[in-house]
Amino acid sequence: MKVKAVKILFIIVAGIILIVGVPVAINEAYKANNGYLTLWTAADVLSYYGTILGAAATIGALIATILFTKRQIQRQSYIDLQEKKWDRIDALVSDALETIHPSRMNEILANAIWKEKGEVISDFHLYIHRLHLAQDSLIGNISSEDYKEIKAVVDGILNAAQQYSNIALELINLHSKFLQLKMRENAQTSLRIMQANPNTYDAKLADEYLQLIQEYGDLSNESINNEINKVQSKITELHHNGYINLLAQKRQTFSVITERRNQQANKILNLRKNS
Repeated sequence: MKVKAVKILFIIVAGIILIVGVPVAINEAYKANNGYLTLWTAADVLSYYGTILGAAATIGALIATILFTKRQIQRQSYIDLQEKKWDRIDALVSDALETIHPSRMNEILANAIWKEKGEVISDFHLYIHRLHLAQDSLIGNISSEDYKEIKAVVDGILNAAQQYSNIALELINLHSKFLQLKMRENAQTSLRIMQANPNTYDAKLADEYLQLIQEYGDLSNESINNEINKVQSKITELHHNGYINLLAQKRQTFSVITERRNQQANKILNLRKNS
C-alpha cells in the first residue's frame, strides 16, 4: 500500500509540475527580458510546449489503451480456458450424479412386477456396473490439481456410489431368494409326483429334493417382499439425506470455483485491490 501511495503521489506532483510549473517557469523567464534573447516569444514557447505535452499525452493514452487491451485479451483467454476446463469437469460430475441416482433402483423394482426374477437380477448387476464406470470416469478424467478443488464432491459421489452398490447387492440377494423359493416349490412338486408314482421313485433324486426343501424351507413371498420394502425405505432415506445434499454441495462448490476464477481474471486487469 505504501509503494502504491508513493506512486500516486509522484504522478500527481509530476502532473502539477508539467501542467502548471513548466508554463509558469517559461513565463517568468521571458518576463525578465535579459540574458539570451530568442527570435520567438513566450507565447510561441508555450504553444510549442503545449503541442509537445499534448502529443505526449496522446502517446501515453495510446500506450495505456494498448496495454489495457492486451490485458483484456489475456483475461478473456484465461476465462475461456478455465470455462472450457470446468465445463468439462462439471459435465463429468453431473453425468456421475445422474448415473448413480438412487431412483434407478426404484425404477428396477417398479418394473420387477412384469419381469422374470433373473432379468431383474441382471438389471441390478447392470446398475452396479454403471456405478463402477461413473467412479472410474471421475477418477480417470480429473487431474490431481483439479481434484483438490472438488475433493468434497468427488469423495461424496464415490462414497454414495459404494453405498448404492451395497444396496443393489442386497436387492440382488433378495431377488435370488425368489428363485430359491421357486426351486423349493418345484422340488416339493416333483417329490409329490415321485411319491405318488413308486415306479418312478429315485432315492438319490428324492434326497436332493428333500435337501432343497430343508435348505429353503423358511422362505416365503411375504417375508422376501417385506425385506425388499425395508430396502426401499433405505433408498428413499439415502435420496433425501444423501443424494440431495450431494447436489447442493456440487452447486456450491462450482459456484465458489466460478467466483475464484473471476477474481483471478480480474487480477490480470489490476481490478482487485491489494489487501
